[in-house]
Amino acid sequence: MIGIPLRICYNHEEYIYYILSPPGKKRRSCEILLECKTHLLFLDEQEVWTEGNKGADGKLESGLIQILGKAISQHYSIKKRRL
Repeated sequence: MIGIPLRICYNHEEYIYYILSPPGKKRRSCEILLECKTHLLFLDEQEVWTEGNKGADGKLESGLIQILGKAISQHYSIKKRRL
């Protein structure tokens, strides 16, 4: 079941997305539905959100990935790892 739609703005455009599989305490990745395509986003060791290849229907711009990642981090309270 898909939850409520979430909204962000990037480059003067509005995007509506759904979180299909949310991140967790040990899992720092999530699957989203954006523009009828699924995308796997994950937070790498350098604390940068990137798009994974597994199950991705298309590639997103790096800036859009960062905005999505920031919104997801705030929504799920993902804290940065201590070095």
